Amino acid sequence: MGMMGEMRKAHIHEVRMLQRGLAARNNDPSMRNKVNDFADLVDKVGRAVVQRDEAIREKLKAQAQLNKSTNDLRGVTEDHLKLRRQNKHLQEKLKEAQRKAVFEPRKLDARPPEDSDDEFESELSAFEKRFQILEEGPAGLDILASNLSKDKRELEKRLRAEKENNAQLAKAVADWKSLCNNKDEEIEDLNVKLQQLMENQARLEDQIAEKRREIEFAVAAERSKLEARIAELETDVDDARDVADGMEKASTALTRELAKVHETYARPVPGAAGGPGPKVTTPQAESEGPKVTTPQAESENPKQAAPLDSAQAKESPPDTTSASVTEAAPVEAERLAESVQLSKTGERLQLEVHRQGDVTELRARELDSPGAEETRIMLSRALLNELDSEDCWTELFSRTGVDPGPPRRIVVSSNIGRNEVALPPEQSSMLVTVFRYCASRYFISTLELASGSLVELEVLEQDITAELKVRIDSCQGDGDLFSVLSAGLSYNATSSHLSFDASAASRAP
Repeated sequence: MGMMGEMRKAHIHEVRMLQRGLAARNNDPSMRNKVNDFADLVDKVGRAVVQRDEAIREKLKAQAQLNKSTNDLRGVTEDHLKLRRQNKHLQEKLKEAQRKAVFEPRKLDARPPEDSDDEFESELSAFEKRFQILEEGPAGLDILASNLSKDKRELEKRLRAEKENNAQLAKAVADWKSLCNNKDEEIEDLNVKLQQLMENQARLEDQIAEKRREIEFAVAAERSKLEARIAELETDVDDARDVADGMEKASTALTRELAKVHETYARPVPGAAGGPGPKVTTPQAESEGPKVTTPQAESENPKQAAPLDSAQAKESPPDTTSASVTEAAPVEAERLAESVQLSKTGERLQLEVHRQGDVTELRARELDSPGAEETRIMLSRALLNELDSEDCWTELFSRTGVDPGPPRRIVVSSNIGRNEVALPPEQSSMLVTVFRYCASRYFISTLELASGSLVELEVLEQDITAELKVRIDSCQGDGDLFSVLSAGLSYNATSSHLSFDASAASRAP
């Protein structure tokens, strides 16, 4: 998951880079629907990494199976050794039993030495027995015969018991021999299986090594293609930037020429007696409304600019509490960028960025309101740091809108939050950014992380109900306001349509 997260971040970064390049070339319709080959390359690299992980998992499974087989073989070997020791012990017991079965007691010497006391005592005992038998007569012989037969029966019984015990021991030895043979066969089978597993393991390792080499070659080839593609895209971006810079310079030159033409037609014509003649006003100048004096016009006609500034100073005294600045700009101010465009809030604005020393200001005027004054907004260092470093003035112009007030004024929207949100009804993962112009006007920009498509939506005063207005006023900070507005969003992935529901936003926790 971490790897997929890094891939997704890299994809988002590349999508942003491509969108910037496409935004710089938005005047060329053939470049708007260009396929994002970079995403396909990243997807192929991801699939190669997934195949490598699957091969590693297969190797781990084979290794676990080999370890289990090794442990089983070790257990069977220990059982085999134990059975052999038991077989050896039983063989020793069998030999001892056979030795006892064939044992013959040593016969006494029939002719002991004449001077042996034991022989004398035995002969004396036998003589006493014979004498006792002779005294008892036939009854004594019967008693002797019965005793001898009884001893015979006991000896025969003991012999049968020893034979049965010998047969049981022989049977146990045969059983143990057959069991040992079976264990030997099982050990041989396990050895064959172990050899096969080792061969399979070696074959699998060779396949893994070969697959790793193939993946490395594929990754190297994809990397080279990707680097070539990135270099091509960088070249395209540089070309697009050069084209945009050329168009901007051409637009600036045309604007300057237009200002000179306006100044030429608005300049009084001297009469026959040397005095000023009638003033000529072009229809284009009348449609543009009140004229704003530019630094170039003031430098070319300082005598006419001075009375105009003094008249404006008398008619409209400076307001120190307002965010806009209506004083005339110094002559040495440098104009960095200018544009006439439709704002996100629906008004057509004329926008210019000027810099004088370390001070940068935005000069804006509504073109649809003939009596509107020019508004000047000082751009802080924090706001400049928020803008895109490559094309900051385009982003600044896109964030400029109108606060209906009262009083009505031109403002730069503030970024109140950016976060990844799952939008209903399909729980699409979107990167949502919310900009605020005032308490009743917002602009929402979303980026679908799956496809990389950018969808924007304006939330104006007519979209905000009374309940939502109360809910917005109760927010404690930008985080709560972002949560309330994002709760009212819904995205249809099929039609790529983003909508806002004020009732859902007012019910946000």
